[in-house]
Amino acid sequence: MIKEVSNYKISLDLKLVIKSYIKGRILDVGTGDGSKLDFILKGSDFKEVLALEPDSEKIVFAKRLFKNDGRVEFINTDVEHLSKDMGKFDVITMFEVIEHISFNSLDDFIERLKELLVEDGIIIISSPNRYIYRMICNLNLEKPEPTHLSEMNWLDLRRFMKKYFKEQCLKGELPGMSIVRKFPVFYDLFSLLNKNFAHPAVSRAVYWIGKK
Repeated sequence: MIKEVSNYKISLDLKLVIKSYIKGRILDVGTGDGSKLDFILKGSDFKEVLALEPDSEKIVFAKRLFKNDGRVEFINTDVEHLSKDMGKFDVITMFEVIEHISFNSLDDFIERLKELLVEDGIIIISSPNRYIYRMICNLNLEKPEPTHLSEMNWLDLRRFMKKYFKEQCLKGELPGMSIVRKFPVFYDLFSLLNKNFAHPAVSRAVYWIGKK
């Protein structure tokens, strides 16, 4: 049972980059409790969002977050049910999802996402940076996620995504955001450090943006 919506944040420099690509019709894959989507969409100019999430409990909280925004529609389904019937999208967002797809299914999955994008459409994804993430887990600073099936380091993720899309941007987020989410007073300081020092090689998470 989910007791409350998570206090999701990403570094301000990442948020501003992502928001600069938000427009038109958006597909959000694996929207969770809606907090990621809410954080990114606030103040953004978009037409509508179709948000997919397999967890029915999380959907309840997501709907509450957007109860006053008729532009956002939620569908309780998993990523295996992507369909051309959903129409075309200007932007596809997928935060902390790709690592939950098995390596054997990744190529087919990304191909189906690509088919849902308009020409010159944008895809925005985030993923743990395997070596840094595993080091953090080994130090017991973060619990390893047992549902991760295809963790990649930043170079492998980059190579994989460039098979299907033209890279527009690659950014990293330093370790420590999980602490900042608990103590928001450090958000501005963390964002400043991230803006100046977060090379993907030393980042806990990687954000990749591509164009069809």
